[in-house]
Amino acid sequence: MNKGDNAVVCSPTGNGFIKIAEYQITENIPSRKGYGYECQVLTGLLLRSTELPKTEAAQHLLGKRFFDKNGNFLRRAVLT
Repeated sequence: MNKGDNAVVCSPTGNGFIKIAEYQITENIPSRKGYGYECQVLTGLLLRSTELPKTEAAQHLLGKRFFDKNGNFLRRAVLT
């Protein structure tokens, strides 16, 4: 991802809801090795966000790519 790109982040809120947030990337810090895997740090400007029940988030235009056909988070997409 590059400066100026948009990124969507979905994260569970702990109350059965999912927060879907869209950011514009303002900085991309190069990959670093830490804890045995490579990672990147992205900073961004929040453009918009919404909090929806998981069933609605799985159908939302921005959020649906984070879920499988059964409405469960794809493991590679989960923010922890």
